[in-house]
Amino acid sequence: MLRSDMFEVVPAPAPSGGRARLPRHVAPVEGEALISWVAKLSADFDMGPRLLCRDAFGVDARRDPQWWRCPEADVLERMESWTGVSRLRLIDMTLSDWAATMDDEEADRFSASRWRRPKASPTRPRRLDICPLCVAEAPRPHLQLIWMLGWTGACPRHGVVLSGTCPSCRHVLRLRGLKDAGPVDLLACGRCAARLNGTGGFVAHPAVLDLQAALIAGKRSGTTIVPGVGALDWPTTMALADVLLAMVWARRTKKQRDYLAPRRRDRLFASIGRDLGMTQGEWERVPWTRNYGGLLLLAWLLRDLEVRLPRAMSTLCTPRLEGLLNPFTDLDDITKERLRTILAAATVKRPKGRRAWKPWLRILPESADDLRERALHERYKHRRQRLRALAELKDGASVEAVATLVGVTPHSVYRWLHRRRRPGGCVGAPYWQARSDRHSSRSVGSVDRLRSCPSGPPGDCRAGQGGVWHRAQSRRRIEAPCQARPGPARSSAPTVGAQARTSPKSWIYSSSCSRSVNPVRESWNRFTILGPGSRNLAPR
Repeated sequence: MLRSDMFEVVPAPAPSGGRARLPRHVAPVEGEALISWVAKLSADFDMGPRLLCRDAFGVDARRDPQWWRCPEADVLERMESWTGVSRLRLIDMTLSDWAATMDDEEADRFSASRWRRPKASPTRPRRLDICPLCVAEAPRPHLQLIWMLGWTGACPRHGVVLSGTCPSCRHVLRLRGLKDAGPVDLLACGRCAARLNGTGGFVAHPAVLDLQAALIAGKRSGTTIVPGVGALDWPTTMALADVLLAMVWARRTKKQRDYLAPRRRDRLFASIGRDLGMTQGEWERVPWTRNYGGLLLLAWLLRDLEVRLPRAMSTLCTPRLEGLLNPFTDLDDITKERLRTILAAATVKRPKGRRAWKPWLRILPESADDLRERALHERYKHRRQRLRALAELKDGASVEAVATLVGVTPHSVYRWLHRRRRPGGCVGAPYWQARSDRHSSRSVGSVDRLRSCPSGPPGDCRAGQGGVWHRAQSRRRIEAPCQARPGPARSSAPTVGAQARTSPKSWIYSSSCSRSVNPVRESWNRFTILGPGSRNLAPR
């Protein structure tokens, strides 16, 4: 006898097509990385992320530690069915839809260690830079996706430099990953277990924030609008950054190594700080060897590539364009040709000739006749040659004809023309005029300092036994009194007379003057500043 004959039987319902879900739900935060969300989900279940990934998502985190960057389609489908989070929301926490090129997400991508140290082992946890302010202010602390790119150096929200050390023990932060067997807290120091939150940081430069925003947008879309260069595809953008940073940090061969390289880099960093409006204390605190320093270098170079790249190459004494591209053997021919096009305009030599020096020669206040007249009164031959050459060039003569006329080579004429001063960015005077103005200003400053002292010349003007050295200005004679010092009277002062030189560059010694014989009356000594045309230097 069957049981169906004794009991009433009802057909069982058909099995439902839905799958079981996890008993808890963790909502993702805007901008959160998938690795941070999975670690938080496993911590709520008090289990290790490796076990959760294996049993629920079908992923072996030990074999593929970076699976969360670009998970496969079947993995996303299982995660959606188990967690209830939509597939599009899961993709937003990954880098699946972002552009990619070789090693563009490597840790410390823009730092100096990429060019000065061997490549780190893939099994070693990678370095991590975070914003302590974002961790402290977030309702649920999490790791942001842009921190996982490997080359970000500043927080776009707070405008501070990202920190790569623990605020308590100063230990280097590293991303622990999802292969631990027990619960893991990615926002705790792996050494002292302190929370990675803080209250301040080093303020980032606006140029770094602008360049970083352009690079993030370029990685999302595949086309980067590089400031100062234009639109570039993502592989060319990263290749350009590699060439420029390798110029600064790459080690040379054994025969080319130079102990002056650190000093040259310091000179370049000081120049960058001055151009960006920083004080000496500010640019000295910049972490040049980290990602932020690399972004600052790129921002400075790309803002005016045609001017600043040759300037950096001359400061660092680096090879020319082909020498910079030769070490990059992994670049294809198309990318190298694009880089040659971008960098060729910056490394081309400035044109020499009339086009380079004609504007400032035209606006010189002296006419051609004035220059010839000055040449007749000059004492030295090289000055007469320069003035005569400028006069002929201002009349429209060619450089070759002028060189033949004054008896020099055309190269010497070009050197005279291009050696000029540019104060404040304006077109300046040539070398001979700038030097004359500099000597004149020095002599006038000495005379004004003597005039402003009612009790005699200042202490730094006295030398020896009451004597003083003065820079004499051409055709100028000024007398200034000085106080007498107590002591026995001296018979007379030495007379230089015909021993004096008439060159404006000579230093003229004026000794102490004779004091009054009357001990009651306090006399005044006279220090005489004589021009080169005077012959009698005896004190009065």
